[in-house]
Amino acid sequence: KTLPTATLLRVWDSIFLEGYKIIFRIALAVLQMSEKELLAVTEPHEIFQAVQGLGKGLLDADKLMTTSFGFQLKRVQVEQLREIHRQAVDAEVKARAESREAKTT
Repeated sequence: KTLPTATLLRVWDSIFLEGYKIIFRIALAVLQMSEKELLAVTEPHEIFQAVQGLGKGLLDADKLMTTSFGFQLKRVQVEQLREIHRQAVDAEVKARAESREAKTT
């Protein structure tokens, strides 16, 4: 629902061709192309609305793809970062579960 259909189809083509790392490149490109809108957010609660609407105006699929391929990501980098952040997420999930359990007992 975020990207226009024509742009989304280009992204899907790239995923099938390049693999999952293109998802990170696309995300970085969307953030970079939406930088002005994101920096204009002044209230913390507005960030959710801003992020939800990021890709809706990205009608130029060529520009999105060109921008995304400007990011040099190696699969090893993606896997290392994923592992680092997965550990942080797992720790947070465990802490929240323990907190809920403590509240119910």
